[in-house]
Amino acid sequence: MPWLDQLRYVSADQWNRFYLPFAREYLDRAQLMRVTAFQAYQSYLSITEPFEVTHRAEPITSTLYRSMRR
Repeated sequence: MPWLDQLRYVSADQWNRFYLPFAREYLDRAQLMRVTAFQAYQSYLSITEPFEVTHRAEPITSTLYRSMRR
């Protein structure tokens, strides 16, 4: 099976100004609802560099273990 080429990055501006208007006419109702819902998170999803760590949290492993056992 041949490897797929890596998809190129589409910026939020490119998506909103060019791709989304053309895509809307081909999306069904469920797809359009998902795209609309994800627009609220678009600024977070389009970040290319991770945030700097400002506070370290204590390990939560024991809490996760207790919650999964229930």
